[in-house]
Amino acid sequence: MKIRPLLLSAGLSIFLGLSVQVLEVSADPEVYGGARHSYLVDQDGNAFGWGDNQYHQLGYKDSYASIRYPEQIGFIDHTLAQNVKMFSSSKSNYFTLAMMEDGTLRFWGQVFTYDGNLGGYWNDWNYSKYNTIQNLDGTPFTGATMISSGDSHMTALKDDGTVWTWGYNSYGQLGNGKTENTPYPQQVIIEDGTPLKDVISISSGAWHTLALKKDGSVYGWGWNRGNQLSVTPKMYNTKALPILTEDKKVLSGIISIQGGGDHSLALTNKNEVMTWGNNTYGQLGNGSTSSTPQMYPGFVLDSNNERLTQIKALNASGYSSYALTFDSKILSWGRNQFGQLGQGNVTTNEKVPAYVKSINNEILDDVYAFSPGFQHVVAIQKDGKLWRWGDFSGNSLAIQVLKNENEPYTTTINGNIEREEVSQPMISIENNQVLLKWNYPNNEVKFVEVYKNGDWVGTSPSTIYIDDFTGDAVYTLKAVDGLGNKTDGVQVELKNSEPVKIINVTTDKPTPQPAGSSISINAAAEGGTERMYKFWILENGQWKVLQDYSTASSVKWSPATEGNYKVSVHVKDRNSSKSYDDYKAFEYKIGSASVLLNDFLSQLSAPRSVYSSIPLAASATGGSEKLYKFFEYHNGVWTTLQDYSPTSTIRWIPKFTGDYKLVVHAKDQNSMKSYDSYKQMMFKVIDGPVMQSLTTSLASPQLVGKNIQIKASASGGTEKLYKYWVHDGVKWHVLKDFSTSTTFDWKPTAKGNYKISVHVKDRYSTRSYDSYKALNYTIK
Repeated sequence: MKIRPLLLSAGLSIFLGLSVQVLEVSADPEVYGGARHSYLVDQDGNAFGWGDNQYHQLGYKDSYASIRYPEQIGFIDHTLAQNVKMFSSSKSNYFTLAMMEDGTLRFWGQVFTYDGNLGGYWNDWNYSKYNTIQNLDGTPFTGATMISSGDSHMTALKDDGTVWTWGYNSYGQLGNGKTENTPYPQQVIIEDGTPLKDVISISSGAWHTLALKKDGSVYGWGWNRGNQLSVTPKMYNTKALPILTEDKKVLSGIISIQGGGDHSLALTNKNEVMTWGNNTYGQLGNGSTSSTPQMYPGFVLDSNNERLTQIKALNASGYSSYALTFDSKILSWGRNQFGQLGQGNVTTNEKVPAYVKSINNEILDDVYAFSPGFQHVVAIQKDGKLWRWGDFSGNSLAIQVLKNENEPYTTTINGNIEREEVSQPMISIENNQVLLKWNYPNNEVKFVEVYKNGDWVGTSPSTIYIDDFTGDAVYTLKAVDGLGNKTDGVQVELKNSEPVKIINVTTDKPTPQPAGSSISINAAAEGGTERMYKFWILENGQWKVLQDYSTASSVKWSPATEGNYKVSVHVKDRNSSKSYDDYKAFEYKIGSASVLLNDFLSQLSAPRSVYSSIPLAASATGGSEKLYKFFEYHNGVWTTLQDYSPTSTIRWIPKFTGDYKLVVHAKDQNSMKSYDSYKQMMFKVIDGPVMQSLTTSLASPQLVGKNIQIKASASGGTEKLYKYWVHDGVKWHVLKDFSTSTTFDWKPTAKGNYKISVHVKDRYSTRSYDSYKALNYTIK
């Protein structure tokens, strides 16, 4: 398999054999590979696509045929995909996730999640529309700075350093501590149940996700069948856990990450590559193949059995790995059954990195950007040529053009850095390492070169760089664009003195305490020359200073009213020009002694059918830390639905019909009583809907093109929804998703023996269906 260029003039042009078609695109395009399709986004945020479009992953078209040359993505409502900042497309599924310039997210295409769809759309899914990812309350998800997609789940990094996921979750790939699927973004948590924070980059493999924190450590969650999450103890990791090295330390010093099918890659601050996980096809690049996964990160080796270095970017597909070198060449290794390694054949897997070569067997160089899809790769050179290689399925490589104009696809790649692209450089020492931080004010910056005392020490594609602590030094940061242009650089100086850092903040009385208590807040810090402390209280949404900066490391606090407070302590060196060098904050509660239940309600009125998801909510006042316990009483048996916890809402799913008594107890966490107060309600549960009949307006057999009305009838339940299916002898197709409609007009377009099926379920049922009927039908 030789890689073929989509030839470019004056920028991006595409050679397609016999004929070509003009496509005007503005500067600095980025390319993205999908399952059997590809994308191009220009600097103005206009999105183009080509390849397989069976599920409208490239937008709405008049037919489901493959798109044979890049076309701007548009939708059934005549809108266009514009203001796109970044794409993420599953390499084995048929949906598209886009991050917009304003930090909102859009998606379209078909999402096979096995139990519902994504982004807030369960039953009203239309994959030819331009849908907005929604929160649980129906508001748009906002604040995204990066996105990544797995097989059937999506991940977003927000501007506050938190990570949010949604979609299929049977393997824990949502990292929310559960294995239930969800269509709404939920926050990724770590082992202690608190949110994963301080993340600067994310990358999803097929069923796992990696997160890079600003301290250079790497966390992961999801399916660990190939040890792509290192030595985490479970096959399915539902919470984010740190990736460990062979000496059981947290992997650190990392500046970039990539998730493959069931292997993982990381770029170190020395621009070396580490890999771990499945190595059946040599995708770890360590010179070997093995059916036994590699549990710990190890270095990728070159053809001389030395550590691979001088790498500025990584990428991965299911079982193949890729790296972009400092001199803008692509190295590839791993599986190659479709020629996706671009090394001149479609049979030989590679155990060590080798250069991608062009159709003339010359090393492909001057690469500006590249992206693997499922089994194919697209890349743009700095002069604008677009190259593609690998699997031709679905026309993912844009092999044919249907029009005859003899003009090339054109675009322009610019790389013009006219000012300092690095801003706000900062330096600190953490865990005996130097941590450099900066901002990217210009999107043309591809990475930053780091120099120490005038000598090059590495590059970083993120906004951090971690170096070994060596005392006094002058660091220089130079922004580099995709064409290799550099700024002169900005400098930041490190003096050999430890910065002021808070060790701990404590109180002499544990939370909660009653109003009027005298509470001593004590802080301890280290580093600096003369430490100064400032104490704050957040009360009723406003910060108040308890004690301004002084050398006193403790203060007395006597809160007069009940409520939830936040205490914060700032510390700085007397000579520091910053508002603070370090801080710690914690929550403190002031409350009454007992808890009184005010309400206990069901958000759905009775009766409801079995297996319905029924939200129950309680509210109470008083106490310092309110705890709630929920029960049901049915057929003479008491069952605990949720033991005492701070959670005041639950979802109750009754599995039997009959009359239930629902009870909630409330108490303060310090109460010695079994409960402080309680409330109860009666609730009736009935049978779910049952299909009674399934008929057609015309008896079988009928001719092709006849309009045949399918009619369903069901009894029981409360709010019945119907879903219409047809099996064409090969597979099942959804004619109409769940709705209240009891009829559907079917107009078959081909002869054959069909099976028609209708599912019925209650609107709030947690089952995929409550009942169904099916019948056979022949079209002549």
